[in-house]
Amino acid sequence: MRKHVITVAGLAFAAFVAHAAPTKNPSDLVGTWTLDERASDDPVRLLRGERGRSRDGRVVFSGGSVFGVPVGPPSRSSERRDEPEEGDLAGVEHVFEATYRLVIRREGDVTEIRYGVEPTIAYRDGVKMQRDGADARAEWQGGVFAVEHQLADGSLVSERYWVEARSGELRWTAELTRRKGSIDVERTFYRSPAADQ
Repeated sequence: MRKHVITVAGLAFAAFVAHAAPTKNPSDLVGTWTLDERASDDPVRLLRGERGRSRDGRVVFSGGSVFGVPVGPPSRSSERRDEPEEGDLAGVEHVFEATYRLVIRREGDVTEIRYGVEPTIAYRDGVKMQRDGADARAEWQGGVFAVEHQLADGSLVSERYWVEARSGELRWTAELTRRKGSIDVERTFYRSPAADQ
């Protein structure tokens, strides 16, 4: 019986890993992608200190309590002090805007991403670039396109893009790390039909 349980647990874990594993081919990112709003965080709300969505798609709001248990930050006043101002995100504004469409192209060692209608940014693998005072470096890490941004105030923004092998969905995560804490944003996109590209 124990052997059977271990086998079943091993198979379940393997299925989970296969589902979450990124594809290994950088060209899989290429295409036009549309945001799945139900499966994605709203970065604008997260920057304001509001909660995003739970894993099952339900939205959780901050600043209240559920059955007497506090939800979200302790107070709106402390939340506002830690909230990044517009100038604090110079060079990475596109990461924390409400972006409903991504267009990704790949030519040689350059990955070009158009965020909504603008901007379009071309990242050359392993080459440092500067944009509005923020330094960025992009590279492929085992099927994941990773972009690290160092902001003028010392904050770090880490982006990750990958296509899940099984579902074919594009995942885009971003983490803003500051002295006073961090903000994590997770977004899911589905491939747009060829007619939209």
